[in-house]
Amino acid sequence: MSVLEMQRAFCRILTDDNSRKLFLSNRSKFLTDYQLNVNERGALEEIDEECVAVYVELLINSRIDLALKALPHVRAHLPSDFQQIYGLRYVRDYPSILNAEEPPLLREFRQFTEFLNALLEEGEFSGGSFKDALRYDWIIFFLGNDLATHSALTEFDDDFLVGEGVAVSAGSVVIRSPGIVLESFEHGLIGQSEEDTSVPEGTEPPPSRHILFLKRRSLSNVSVYRLNSATVRFLQNCDGRRTVAEIANSLAGVGGIAPVSKCLEICRSFLRTGVLGVVPRGRSERIDA
Repeated sequence: MSVLEMQRAFCRILTDDNSRKLFLSNRSKFLTDYQLNVNERGALEEIDEECVAVYVELLINSRIDLALKALPHVRAHLPSDFQQIYGLRYVRDYPSILNAEEPPLLREFRQFTEFLNALLEEGEFSGGSFKDALRYDWIIFFLGNDLATHSALTEFDDDFLVGEGVAVSAGSVVIRSPGIVLESFEHGLIGQSEEDTSVPEGTEPPPSRHILFLKRRSLSNVSVYRLNSATVRFLQNCDGRRTVAEIANSLAGVGGIAPVSKCLEICRSFLRTGVLGVVPRGRSERIDA
């Protein structure tokens, strides 16, 4: 337990300006608030001021770098001096509290995205591309690491018919997987090509990009697909209550998808990838969207 106390004391010294000043001015007095043995107390008291400054910088860099491993698109939008400008504030406002129930990457990702959202609200960053990048990376990390989503996927695979060999007809009732997220973005994020990310001067910005994020129970990574508007409308209607024919009829005249044959073609493709499942015939209960 005293090792944990030593870590708690050291963390306080590194992340809180006032605590660090108190420690450097009177180390013995500062450490009386912590239950340390003689060796631990001595180790902390012997740290010189230069080392403390180095440790502070290392802590800031390591924490932010850890969070940015899960935020590759956000990293590309941050200024090169981000850590110098905001690092000390981040570790002060979001201390690294030890918690055996929350992995370090998950904790750091959660805290750092909260910090970035706070900076956005303060107007520190502008432009929809940064917001899109943050939302994009957050969805991928959330789908890949959320335990509730994993449990829901297990139930989905058990309750519905999924896979390449599943037969689907106009009378089949189809339902979206709980492992998908449909979002629209104003800026290109897949591939990061110049065509995706830049708009020539004097021209209209490109239309929103509709993106499907897919997490499957059998795969560790989250797959990402760009969809057209018609396919998005079709998926939004796959709620486990309507047949393929009913969905096709509801979309008739809207534009894009209309014939049942086209809807069946899309269904077969999405059944193979796990985006959709077929509700077994004879199942009595109805599914809420």
